[in-house]
Amino acid sequence: MTIALTAIAGFGVGALYSSRQHYEAQLAHAFEVKASAGKLLAASVVEEATLRARRSGQASASTARARTAYEQALADTRAKAVDDAASLKLIQQASAAQAVLRRPGAPAAAALGARAPINALQRRQDARLAAADKHARGDSRRALASITAAGGLALAGAIALVALLLAGVRRPLEELVGASARVAGGDLTARVDEERGPDELRQLGRSFNAMATDLERASEKLEAERRRLDVTLRSLGDGLVLVDDEGLVASANPRAMQYTPELRVGHPPELAGLVLPATDEALGVEVLLDHDGRTLAATAARLDEHGGGGVVWTLRDATERARLERLKSEFVATASHELRSPLTSIKGFVELLSAGEGLDPRQREFLDIVLVSTNRLVDLVNDLLDVARLEAGRVEVHRRAIDVHEALDDVVTLLHGRIEAKDQRLELDVEPDTPRVLADASRLRQMLTNLVTNAHLYTDEGGTVAVRAGGSPGGVRIEISDTGRGMDPGELEHVFERFSRGSGSTGTPGTGLGLSIVKSLVDLHGGTIDVASTPGEGTTFAITLPAAPAPGVVTRPRDALRGRKVLVMDDEPETARLIAERLEPWGWSARSSSTARPPSRACAAASSTR
Repeated sequence: MTIALTAIAGFGVGALYSSRQHYEAQLAHAFEVKASAGKLLAASVVEEATLRARRSGQASASTARARTAYEQALADTRAKAVDDAASLKLIQQASAAQAVLRRPGAPAAAALGARAPINALQRRQDARLAAADKHARGDSRRALASITAAGGLALAGAIALVALLLAGVRRPLEELVGASARVAGGDLTARVDEERGPDELRQLGRSFNAMATDLERASEKLEAERRRLDVTLRSLGDGLVLVDDEGLVASANPRAMQYTPELRVGHPPELAGLVLPATDEALGVEVLLDHDGRTLAATAARLDEHGGGGVVWTLRDATERARLERLKSEFVATASHELRSPLTSIKGFVELLSAGEGLDPRQREFLDIVLVSTNRLVDLVNDLLDVARLEAGRVEVHRRAIDVHEALDDVVTLLHGRIEAKDQRLELDVEPDTPRVLADASRLRQMLTNLVTNAHLYTDEGGTVAVRAGGSPGGVRIEISDTGRGMDPGELEHVFERFSRGSGSTGTPGTGLGLSIVKSLVDLHGGTIDVASTPGEGTTFAITLPAAPAPGVVTRPRDALRGRKVLVMDDEPETARLIAERLEPWGWSARSSSTARPPSRACAAASSTR
């Protein structure tokens, strides 16, 4: 059909073009004949004029030329009008009339007779032009009608074809749209017929069905995981509370509801009496809470690493653990205290024996061994006591202005012998303008002694231990560096934990409590402690403590107390006696007494004997 319509349209266009060409040819031919007729008329008039002059007795040489020009114009006009018989007839009449005009004695009317056929010839060409125009118009109308009809039929055919195609596409598309709407509404079982419509729609239908199948399977897996997670959360021994970005409870498992029955979704946990700590404080770290007679260990985890989406709080009942921790701390404190008194007596009397005369080398060697072992036990007991006190919050610091150089000198002097025994080099560098530090004197020396001792113990023979001190913004910075074995990143994460020891600490004495105690004491002083270490190169500990705002207090000299009477009382008579014996060389008059005796009687007895 399309080919036929195209052929009709082409025929119409060809007819229109042919009609136009024929019209233009007729137009040109008529104009040529008319122009030649004009020339012929002019030649006839010229010849008539020459003939008239000849009859008046005026011979003219131009008569022959005029006649020749007329004959040429006549031949030219006849040649151009050869296709039109009527025009040829008029030309023949003009030629005959011109011949009459040439006869001698021709009347004057002969001139009019010669021009009449030529005028008729011109009118004939005008008629031909009008006829050609009329014919061309008719052909154009017929051609345009053919083209219009063909175009209309083609348009109607195209519309019918499009309608047919749309009818074949519309139904599969409507089915696909409907299935998509069902899937969007949650019906993942929706499918379409894959065999309807053109190839593209069939392929689209297959893709849609595959997608819907994948979605259905994924939804089933998600639902199974949700059920499994729900069962897991309900069976957890820990409470879980999800708090959204606005601080409202989004969900809570049964264990959390058991801990806090008043907890309600959509309300802040504080309304139920559950006061959670700041999120940053509990990220990955347990924070103990006292809640409704329980001790809860709370841990926070963000749902989104960028800070959005809410926070999941894990609540674990740590009441029993806290009770056991208290019992442990009390036991450690009690046991350490009970051990401390006899150890102090043993150490003191061993030192007195070592200072006496009359000991042979073998006996002195044995006493030195006893003294070293006793010192280790005393250090261990002191560490355990410090840990127990720190856990219980019973450690007090009495801060005053202390000269950092003097404190470091004391520590270096104390450990100098041990460092020399390992052929190590000890470097001390204190900047001249280092300010005084605001700290508890005994605790400061304890921190420094622990750090320098660690550096000494974990540095091989021939190594270097460097101690540096100087001012820092708002405080004093003290660094203890060594060239020892160093620590890897995994060890650094636990370096300040209690009982934590490095992998290379085998054979090195220690309990793993020293750095934990140092960290706690630094915190009590309002300072900071940092550590940097490279395996095989060494470690640097740096503590920063607040600077003292005023010069330190001057201590009274020992001689100011010489001759004073002192009563030493202790629940361990041996300890009291040891202290009294140690005060005698200082010029004090010391007496010991057991706490079993009332202080008034002990003082009276001491006064009566001295």
